[in-house]
Amino acid sequence: MVRQLVAEYDIVLEQFRPGVMDKLGVGYEALKAINPRLIYVSITGYGQSGPFRDRAGHDINYLAVAGIASYTGRQESGPLPLGVQLADIAGGSLHG
Repeated sequence: MVRQLVAEYDIVLEQFRPGVMDKLGVGYEALKAINPRLIYVSITGYGQSGPFRDRAGHDINYLAVAGIASYTGRQESGPLPLGVQLADIAGGSLHG
């Protein structure tokens, strides 16, 4: 289905860990062979390289690693989840 769609559409936006699309046979090189005009946007939690690249990413994890989670909650109970997915929106999807 992905290969059929790429033949007609010029943009792919994916948000898996690095290498997952290649394992599924629908990575950039495979899809570019079908549609040379392809714009391939890959949003990953921790980037394409580096020590955290294969970790699962969730908004609360990003906020904790960045130190932002420490600004919510109380010392006795710990940080509270925000009412909006701040890191996902501001740090990931918005830039993609």
